[in-house]
Amino acid sequence: MKKILATAILAAAAATSHAATLSYDFNNALQTTEIGQTGSLGLFDSSLGTLTGAMITVSGQAVMSFTGNNTAAQTQTATLTSEVELAWTTTLSALSSYLTDTVLLSATSGSQSYAVGETKAFGPFSRSNFNDDDLSAILASLQAVGGGAFNVSCDSSSPITKGLRIPR
Repeated sequence: MKKILATAILAAAAATSHAATLSYDFNNALQTTEIGQTGSLGLFDSSLGTLTGAMITVSGQAVMSFTGNNTAAQTQTATLTSEVELAWTTTLSALSSYLTDTVLLSATSGSQSYAVGETKAFGPFSRSNFNDDDLSAILASLQAVGGGAFNVSCDSSSPITKGLRIPR
């Protein structure tokens, strides 16, 4: 079983007589895969001053458990790997090209020998990772008079793979 969550943070810096950093973020709860999670981030209110910089961080966490079972007629050696790949999209078109990097989370059993009919369980393994992007090139798209909002979505893909070595 795999449970994963997605988060995003947009930090914007403004230059006025009193410079400030504003953060907009969302966190979603862990859910069983596959996920399709969405959150809302704020646009900078340009009536407050001049937007001088922005950064987005997208992150994910996975908790993975998995089992391996030898159904062969002889002892087998295998390495099981559980992976979750998180892909990001947004309703703000100028941001789309910054969200092309995926977040990959994985756990492995290591090489294991399985007797005939043997089952081994692994986990839970907790993994997390993130990507940061500097959004200085699209500052005009990250602001509006009065602010506003846009969505960031995350979808998961989580195949389970196995490596098998047959004894000779």
